[in-house]
Amino acid sequence: MPVSTNNQPSLHPPSDQHSGRITNIKLNGDNFIRWSLYVKMYISGRGKIVYLTGEKAEPDAKDSTHGTWDAENSMVMAWLVNAMEEDISANYLGYSNAKDMWDN
Repeated sequence: MPVSTNNQPSLHPPSDQHSGRITNIKLNGDNFIRWSLYVKMYISGRGKIVYLTGEKAEPDAKDSTHGTWDAENSMVMAWLVNAMEEDISANYLGYSNAKDMWDN
């Protein structure tokens, strides 16, 4: 089998399959700025920052893209919650989208 000599970086973000842990720093109430920088870098690197900014708004439930939006939005929300101390994350479980979670 030939070995690829292509040294070009991939234009596709790395797989979203991982443990759900996006940073070793968990939001604890005293470290928001540092925590948010790590979280934004991670989510941006996965091509999902549009869920935090609201640039990818929820499509109508009948829209064929709604299922994908819901799955990706839920994934970003899980990343956020998993990067928080448990007592803080409990306050965010009622949100229905990542943008509202991020803004609050």
